[in-house]
Amino acid sequence: MHRSIHPTCTSTLVHYEEKVGKKFNMADFWPIHCKTTSSRTKRSTDEDEFVTQNILKAISQHTDVSDCNVIQIGAHNCLLSKEIASKCKSLLIFDCNKDFLSSNRTAVGEKANVKYCGDNVLQVDQPADSVNIVIIDEMLQYFDGKDMQALLERILTWLKKDGYFLCLESCHSIKESSDKSEGEKSSCRDFGFYHAAFQLVSIDSADSHFGLDVVFSQTLQYTQGEEVRKSPTLWMMIKDPISEQCNHGFKTFQEFLDSKQYSVTGILRYEKVFGRCFVSTGGLDTTKKFVAKLNIKPGEKVLDVGCGIGGSAFHMAQIYGAEVVGIDLSTNMILIAHQRCQEVNLTQKVHFEIADATKRHFEPCSFDVIYSRDTIIHIKDKLALFKKFYEWLKPGGRLLITDYCCSAGSHSDQFKSYTKQRGYIFLPVEKYGQELKEAGFQNIQSTDMTDHFIEILHNEKNKVHNMKKEFIQQFSVDDYNAIISGWEEKVQRCKYGDQKWGHFMAEKLAST
Repeated sequence: MHRSIHPTCTSTLVHYEEKVGKKFNMADFWPIHCKTTSSRTKRSTDEDEFVTQNILKAISQHTDVSDCNVIQIGAHNCLLSKEIASKCKSLLIFDCNKDFLSSNRTAVGEKANVKYCGDNVLQVDQPADSVNIVIIDEMLQYFDGKDMQALLERILTWLKKDGYFLCLESCHSIKESSDKSEGEKSSCRDFGFYHAAFQLVSIDSADSHFGLDVVFSQTLQYTQGEEVRKSPTLWMMIKDPISEQCNHGFKTFQEFLDSKQYSVTGILRYEKVFGRCFVSTGGLDTTKKFVAKLNIKPGEKVLDVGCGIGGSAFHMAQIYGAEVVGIDLSTNMILIAHQRCQEVNLTQKVHFEIADATKRHFEPCSFDVIYSRDTIIHIKDKLALFKKFYEWLKPGGRLLITDYCCSAGSHSDQFKSYTKQRGYIFLPVEKYGQELKEAGFQNIQSTDMTDHFIEILHNEKNKVHNMKKEFIQQFSVDDYNAIISGWEEKVQRCKYGDQKWGHFMAEKLAST
């Protein structure tokens, strides 16, 4: 078994260990903790039901649980165990607390497909590649960094290829127990800590190198009366082969985006160019123009694919009364989007997920509109993604995409080098439209807007030039030069004929 450690992930975990020490080593913690039945999660019955339904929804959207071998770590959520047991092929429930196991057994009832284990999960061996789904419900907070990594490696080993790991965790201080003898001390684990831990874990098998690749991550909202209570963050990950050669020297494409293309500084730099909350060409101006074409009605549901830091989603919610789900694979984008969402007070109308659109599944006919700005350039199999869009749209649903495209025919060496360095997958505008048609869409409008793109680039370059002093004070001379030269190079690629900017609209016709 081998760990492939990325410096960013390692520093996050080391910082945590330095801050709180090793107070949660399982060898010391569990024997003491097993003496009490005090609540682990401090959730109400209604909250347990809400959490359970969200976990079951995630599973049902991505796999058929009836043919799955499932492991549940932590027996405290009896409702979850009962629901999973009624649907799955087999369920193994781990918990060192015998009272929790007993309560769970009573709630679930005697079932031939359910087994219980009261041993320390870190000391139990399971066959490799034998499990389809592993679920952890607010348990990782009790593990120190070393034990948590050991557990994640075990989970990764147990999972079959393409098996799913679902983790629910509160991204705030661990509850401080009134009984100090339990060994529970307050410490802080934020979203970044868990995300780094999931990126860090990897194993070697006979024929491949495996890691956990994100499907989605979302903060659940439980509403009680008029009060919106933040429930834990739910991650869904898949066991996938990982290859640094395929991801520009990084284990996953997400890691490449967060570390290379969309660092926090890089995102804020773009926001300075495009305007508050925007990271796509033209900022609010193009957003107003394009969204107006969609005829969005109050209460309609919109999926914003590659939502960035939320500008388009906020506009659709504020001006048109839409309910928007924004997804983006960049962790940094979504973390900033959450901050901006609180600033504009739209947390009940706009929800964000860290998600891979190529792996994420939504129920058919979930959305009235799908909107995407300059992001599908990252996707190789665009046709497969367009077919998913078609499935997710309701009859009568509308699609709007803008994206970087290329001219048909041969391209310059400079353009080829740029494409390789950025990892982009270009299509000609006409081919883009053809793939939308092949996916099932109708009333397709494919428009080459390169001339307008060049005009916008000139305006944005001049904007940055006019605030040079302010820009350099906020960022650096290198950042200023990077923006100016980057925009000049875009203009040159467009004028040379290599790069295009495509605008696409299409519909899923209503059933007749």
